[in-house]
Parts: sequence; structure tokens; C-alpha cells
Amino acid sequence: MGMALRDLESDPGNFKRIQIVRDRIRSKYGDGGLHVAQVVQSGILAEAFEEALLSSRDKASVGRMIEKTLDESDRFCIFIQEEDDVKKRARDILNRLDANQPQFMYLFSKGEANRTLSKVYKQLRDDVVGYEWSKEEKGNSVFLILSKKRA
Repeated sequence: MGMALRDLESDPGNFKRIQIVRDRIRSKYGDGGLHVAQVVQSGILAEAFEEALLSSRDKASVGRMIEKTLDESDRFCIFIQEEDDVKKRARDILNRLDANQPQFMYLFSKGEANRTLSKVYKQLRDDVVGYEWSKEEKGNSVFLILSKKRA
């Protein structure tokens, strides 16, 4: 379904169709299912998984990491909203990193929420230890990726 969303987003005239697909996903799979679809839609997750596969010596553990990331997308994929409280969101992200110590964490924003994501990043950048930051922009979407530093 994420791939269907990606195909639809290439045409700005598909706004209503995209919303219908999102609503169907949410009604059938809940917010978690919609988040997984949006992560797949972005394409960034596929790139991160490909990089993990190429750089890993143990393909089985990468497969488990991919499965865990998708199963627990609400923990590893954070969708920043324009109205989010910056300090609260930054604290939540730090708590998730400390509690779960994931290999990756993905922060997503779109449109007006990009300013909020930028503020969250500024709040976090000096407090996040043991992770590297990378940033990708696609259209009016911004993706920040926290990758655990290799020892």
C-alpha cells in the first residue's frame, strides 16, 4: 500500500485519491498500519535497509532488524506534526533511543511540519550520543535518520 501511495503522489491531482487510500489503510490497519505505509511510501526505509544489507556481514541479523523495524514502526518511525510541542517531542525521542537503542530511528515531516522537525533536531543534536544524523529531502518532505554509530 505504501508503494501505491508513492505512485499516486507523483501527480498533484491525486490528492483526494491519496487521502482515500490513507483512510482505507487507517480503517483496516489503524494508525500503525498507516505509519508503515507512509514509511514505505517515502522510499527512505528501503534505502536504509539496502545500506544495512550491503554493509552487514550477517544477513540473518539484518533480516531480523528489518522485520523488527516494520513490526515496531511506531517506536522507530516518528512522524513530526506542525503542532507538536518541540521540547516534549525531543524528550520522547531521547527516551525512545535510551529505552530501545534501535539501530535506526526515522523522523519524518512534510510541509509546514518541516519547521517543527528542524526545531526538534536543534533541540536533540547535542543530546543524542552514539548515533549519526543524516538528512534527505524529497519534494516537501524531510527525513532525518539516526543511525547507530559502529564501534
